[in-house]
Amino acid sequence: MADPEKSRLHGLLEARDDPAAGAAAVRAADAASAATGGVLVEGAGKGSLTDLMVAGGGTTLEFVDRAVVVGDFEAFDECRRTAEVSKLLVGGSSGLNICAAKVVAEFCAKEAPREKGVTIVTLLCDHGIKYLSKIFNDDWIKANDTRA
Repeated sequence: MADPEKSRLHGLLEARDDPAAGAAAVRAADAASAATGGVLVEGAGKGSLTDLMVAGGGTTLEFVDRAVVVGDFEAFDECRRTAEVSKLLVGGSSGLNICAAKVVAEFCAKEAPREKGVTIVTLLCDHGIKYLSKIFNDDWIKANDTRA
């Protein structure tokens, strides 16, 4: 599951196996969010679990192995790279998903080969046309990118 770095979902997911580590991850996400104004990837990152995430009263996100935490501007960089290389104009959620898929691919490449190989699927769930003044605007990126 792709998750913005300032979202609480990765902490809530981690709490399944290690409540203390999950609580620490949630506190860190809350602190980062408070310090920087929250998640910039619109529509991504949640503060709490929805009913769908715990459907049927089962385990929290039972079909999710792990969360792949991605920074806002890493996602935005991926949007811009995708537009340049693939000629697809995608939004921040799509950039987030592509980044996470690449992390999963790197993880799989380090494991022993599987008989039938590995297939990684992600969704390009938003169009970039809505973000021309943000993600695809060099001045906005320079003014808002907090990476060192």
